[in-house]
Amino acid sequence: MRLRSNNAPSVPFSLNRLTAIADMRLSPALFGSVALVMAGVGLLSSAIGLRAAHEGFGTITTGVITAGYYLGFLAGAVAAPSLVARAGHIRSYAACTSIASGAVLAHVLVVDPFLWTAIRVATGAGVAGVFVVVESWLNELATNETRGRLLSAYAAVTMIALAAGQLLLNVASVDGFELFVVGSMLLSAAVVPLALARTSDPVESEAMAISLGQLVRLAPVGLFGVFLGGLLQGALLAMGAVYASNAGFDLAGVSGFMALVIMGGFFGEWPLGWLSDRMDRRRVVLGAATAATLGGFVALNVDGMRSLLIVMTIFGAFSFPIYPLSVAVVNDRVRPDQMVPAASRLLAAGGVGAFLGPVLAALGMQRFGPDGFLWSLTAATIVLALASAIDVYSRSPIPATIRGTYVPLHPTATAVATALHPDSVFDGGTPEPRTSNPA
Repeated sequence: MRLRSNNAPSVPFSLNRLTAIADMRLSPALFGSVALVMAGVGLLSSAIGLRAAHEGFGTITTGVITAGYYLGFLAGAVAAPSLVARAGHIRSYAACTSIASGAVLAHVLVVDPFLWTAIRVATGAGVAGVFVVVESWLNELATNETRGRLLSAYAAVTMIALAAGQLLLNVASVDGFELFVVGSMLLSAAVVPLALARTSDPVESEAMAISLGQLVRLAPVGLFGVFLGGLLQGALLAMGAVYASNAGFDLAGVSGFMALVIMGGFFGEWPLGWLSDRMDRRRVVLGAATAATLGGFVALNVDGMRSLLIVMTIFGAFSFPIYPLSVAVVNDRVRPDQMVPAASRLLAAGGVGAFLGPVLAALGMQRFGPDGFLWSLTAATIVLALASAIDVYSRSPIPATIRGTYVPLHPTATAVATALHPDSVFDGGTPEPRTSNPA
């Protein structure tokens, strides 16, 4: 059984470690494919919301359409492992990418909210399959020494590409077909690097099952944080562009707004993750939720687009890390052989939250105008801050000697990515719980 020390280094917070890809037995094709997919996802997440609003679908209908992606992603993440087992990794990857790419082009054939919702579900399912395959390959190529660096680099590539995709909004008008074509091209191009890469099929490993009830008992605030973290990310990514447009930003401003919010989340993860390795992680979640709440109230009262842009970038810096921080809270309380099955439960919780986020944001905007978007986000962070405070003062913290290390997760990571976490490695023997006092 592998023992850990609280003196173990925290792996994600060095730029040198992000460049460690070149030192691993890993083809750049994996990261190239991920970057292309995420750029396409980033572009389409904003373009479809803007186009739906332009077509006069209504705010609530737009929220439902954009939420369809997360419903499909959740379903695809559950179904993809069975597809891979039957068809193999290369063919599964090609099939899922083709489904997502073809679904994107279907938007330009017919303009109908019901069909667009179904199309977004299909797109999300295809993208989820892509990530299941990629993460399986990364798990196969990783060693015990490179797992943390690899997962950190994976999160960095996806977040940067997601932000870069927002800037592609400027290549054409949202009322035409060109943005859909660009998004489809990016998804289709992602097949090429991996299809030509020389890799071996991953070997599946056994893991101990864990029920949802066990997770609730072990780490209720972690599970709740994953749900609300998914809600925040879903609302920001799906409806953020619609909010920015309604707030008065032009297309270039909308793309810049979304890119900065996402990059704020990227840079916010590093210091918050570093801090969470050195104190009770639940307190860091409490601090992030409180800071995001303050940011939401400030955003509701600032004057000028530049000020709003700055405040929302700061909001992104505290809200995006809530999801991976909450995952880390749960990982602290489960055994190494339970981390991967626990991640499946967390994916479901985060997926439900991500689906509800755009819908709730749309309901808020329908009722209160553009400010309703900010009110919905702020309400979520208030609830999380209260829940975290109750948990911090009613349950004992995890001892530092057995607390895990924080490794960032990107917004579209599936349960397969958790196997890359260095703390999920189990060397055999009888595993012990993270703590003898989970209450």
